[in-house]
Amino acid sequence: MRELVLQRSFLKKPFNGVIALFIIVALFEMIIWAVNPSGRTIFYRGFFPYLVNWFLGVYAPEIITLYILFLLINVYHRIFKIKKVRLNIKHLLLYEFSFLPLFLISYYIFIPITLHARFLLRQFPNYQLDIYERDYLPYLYKIDAYFVYLPFVVILGYLLLNISLVIDFVQSSRVHQEKLEELNAEISNISAPASSDSYLKVIEARGPNGETLLNVDECYLFETTGHDHNVEHANGRFRVSKPLTVLENELDPKIFFRGNRNYIINLNYLDSYAYWEKGKYILYSDVLPDKELLMPRARMQSFKAALTTNRALAPSLSLTEGLSRSV
Repeated sequence: MRELVLQRSFLKKPFNGVIALFIIVALFEMIIWAVNPSGRTIFYRGFFPYLVNWFLGVYAPEIITLYILFLLINVYHRIFKIKKVRLNIKHLLLYEFSFLPLFLISYYIFIPITLHARFLLRQFPNYQLDIYERDYLPYLYKIDAYFVYLPFVVILGYLLLNISLVIDFVQSSRVHQEKLEELNAEISNISAPASSDSYLKVIEARGPNGETLLNVDECYLFETTGHDHNVEHANGRFRVSKPLTVLENELDPKIFFRGNRNYIINLNYLDSYAYWEKGKYILYSDVLPDKELLMPRARMQSFKAALTTNRALAPSLSLTEGLSRSV
C-alpha cells in the first residue's frame, strides 16, 4: 500500500476527541502544579473548589475548542482537496506541516467563543463586568495570551490529526487484507480439483463426551474464537483442530463460504442476508439464532457467486435478501 486514502472517520465525529482533550488538559494542569503548587492551592482554597473550577472553568470550555478544531481540520481537507497521502516520510511530513498555519491562526477563531463560555460557566451566577474586563477580555487581543494558548492548540491539533491518520491506516490495511484473502481464496478455488470427491467429508471433533466424527455437510458453521477452532453442528458445539485457513481449502466451495477471517458458513443453512452498517453485511441462519455473522462489502461479489452456485445445485433452498433488518 503506497498511498492512504483519507476517510477521516475519526474527524467526522467530534465526540471522539473528548478523551484526547482530557489527557492534554490534565497534562497541562499537572505541569502548572509542578511549577507552582503553592500558588494553585492558595488560589482555589480547597480541593473541591479546585475540581469544580477545573471542570467548569478549564475542561468544559475547551470542548468548544475541540469541536471547532475538528471542524477546521475537516474544512481544511476539503478546501485544499487533501484526499490522499503517500506513505513515505517525506510526504507524511509535508502532510503534517501543511496544517501548521491552520493551528497557528485557529486561536483567533475559537477564542471568542471559548472565552465567553469559560466566563459564563466559571462566574455563574454572579456575573461582574469588572471581572470580565480584568480576567477574560485581555485574552482577545493580547499577544502574550496567544503564546500561552498556542502550545495547547498545536499539540491538540496534531494529536487529533495523527489519531485520524492512524485509524484510517488501520481501516485501510484491514480492507486491503480482506481483498487479499478474497483473491487468495479465488486462486485456491481455481487451482482446486473440480471433483467434489476430493473435498473433506468428515472431520474429527471433540465434544463434552470425547472424540467423534462429524459429517461435514451437516456442520452449520466453522469459526475461530481467540485461539479455539469450533464447529456448530446439530448435535451441539464441538472443537476441531484445523484452523480456517486449512478448512477453506479442504471444504467444498459449492457448500461452504468464508464470510470473514473468523468464520466459514454452510450455505445450505443460510436463510437471508442484509446490509448492516459501515460497509458491512450480516448473514442470518435460523439454526444459528444467536450468531452475528458479519461480512465486509469487499466479499459481496464472491458471496453472491458462491450463493448462486449453491442454490443452483439445491434449488429447493430459499433465500431472503433484507434491505434493513435490525440486529
